[in-house]
Amino acid sequence: MRGIRYCIAVGLAFLSTAPLGAQTSTGTVRGRVTDAATQQPVSGVTLSIGVRAALSQADGRYVITNVPAGSDSLRARVIGYAPAAQAVTVAGGDTVTADVAMTAQAVGLAAVVVVGYGEQTAGNITGAVK
Repeated sequence: MRGIRYCIAVGLAFLSTAPLGAQTSTGTVRGRVTDAATQQPVSGVTLSIGVRAALSQADGRYVITNVPAGSDSLRARVIGYAPAAQAVTVAGGDTVTADVAMTAQAVGLAAVVVVGYGEQTAGNITGAVK
């Protein structure tokens, strides 16, 4: 009888601590991406923290969930704007607001020629190209 009580007590102790070990310490980062000069929202911006990422919506808002707790860098990238980075500290279960202002930047694209069998840069093609 004493052995059964011991087994039950050990089993209950294990079950009461199991959920604590299964919980991970993550948080959420949300905010809005705007153009630094016009204060207008910028959509289609890729925002990332570690391996977690999100795209900004038409109103410039974004939400990144399941971000591991700790300090990291929020990175923002989109064509036509200079990349931006901002330090963010996330605590488990918390939501952090991080607004990002993007600065417009001229983009120089190399000449690309589309041929029937793939893509080539203009300098790599030999022969006649129309």
